[in-house]
Amino acid sequence: MRTWARRGDHVVVVLPRGAAILEGIETAARQSGIASGAFVGLGAIEDPVLAWFDREAKEYSEVAFEGVWEIVNL
Repeated sequence: MRTWARRGDHVVVVLPRGAAILEGIETAARQSGIASGAFVGLGAIEDPVLAWFDREAKEYSEVAFEGVWEIVNL
């Protein structure tokens, strides 16, 4: 279960281990009635996959990392 709380103009979101980051942010924004904004984050992720679109190759590429990694800024 995800938890979130509104603090003035801010929404604080806490995601449980294994939760999808983007999905959690989108759900909290939708439930809070937020149409646009910016977000910051920190915490840890386990076995992340970094993906990006290669415009020259016109395809997505990705690199997987094993273990627990700290997010110092998101």
